[in-house]
Amino acid sequence: MQPVVTVGLDGSPESPAAAPRTADEAERRELARLARAAVHHGRCPVAVGAHD
Repeated sequence: MQPVVTVGLDGSPESPAAAPRTADEAERRELARLARAAVHHGRCPVAVGAHD
């Protein structure tokens, strides 16, 4: 049986085990971006008390 090799969008070798980790990292960055935007616009319940 031949080993399976996947290739990233940039052409770099990518292990199958890295795919979920990469997806988790992308989701974490997106959630952090949304949280920063919510705080910036005063829509974060945690940030409301901080401004009083």
